[in-house]
Amino acid sequence: MTDKLIKSLSKIVICDENRDALNEALKALKGPSKKPFPDAGDVAYWIGHQDPKLADAGVAPTNRIGCTYEYRAPGPSAASYKYRKAVIAFEAKRTSKGWVVTSASTAHVHPQQPMISRISLTPKAKQAVVRAALEPFGTLQSKAA
Repeated sequence: MTDKLIKSLSKIVICDENRDALNEALKALKGPSKKPFPDAGDVAYWIGHQDPKLADAGVAPTNRIGCTYEYRAPGPSAASYKYRKAVIAFEAKRTSKGWVVTSASTAHVHPQQPMISRISLTPKAKQAVVRAALEPFGTLQSKAA
């Protein structure tokens, strides 16, 4: 059942028009649990920051396809492990149509555990970042002789 829900969730592009459909899919995945779980607002907020980051790094929209994003909220600021808490976590993937959620869950974190907010780049995207970073230093050779 969960695999079917994830499959239907991964077909919903994250945008304002699909906010209600995304919320419904996430609620179905959450089930009756009372623990924190990502909703469309959480996902849209964090995903909304990723395309500008990729653009600033020099990654063209066509090279963003296949990049993944992972988010997990930070742990509490307490110093004792007995203050472990449940937080939201999700993963998304960039497709040609936009970002889609590939998994969403509740994660258990210990105190002072850092937030995870990272993009994994495809080889094309990595090459674009390197090219943009080295561009001020002159042209790059396409292949070694």
